[in-house]
Amino acid sequence: MEVFECTGCNYGSNVKCNFDKHLTTEKHKRNIRNLPVIPDPIETTVFNCKHCDKIFSHKPSLQRHENHRCKGIKKLTKLEINLQTEVTDLQKLVQLLQLQLSQKDVLLEIKNDLIEKLQTI
Repeated sequence: MEVFECTGCNYGSNVKCNFDKHLTTEKHKRNIRNLPVIPDPIETTVFNCKHCDKIFSHKPSLQRHENHRCKGIKKLTKLEINLQTEVTDLQKLVQLLQLQLSQKDVLLEIKNDLIEKLQTI
């Protein structure tokens, strides 16, 4: 059996219509007015910017920040571009050094051949 309770008036009833009748009484209305209002705990979700650690209460605010206002992203993209150009420059340098090394090996072989020919004469 279901019990209907009014915690503000300390009233309970097994009959729904009696409980509904209680809700319309002056005693109930007076007791409810005198009760302190306790706000319900509101679940708050927060959204953090992973680039600059700013906190937002709404996801669209975070998206607007990331798309238009976050300086952390701009710094990151500039850094990525700089790193990419540096990587390509270093790759070109490695290729150039490998070419020079192979040319040096060829020259060294030619010199050794010439030295051997001169020694045999």
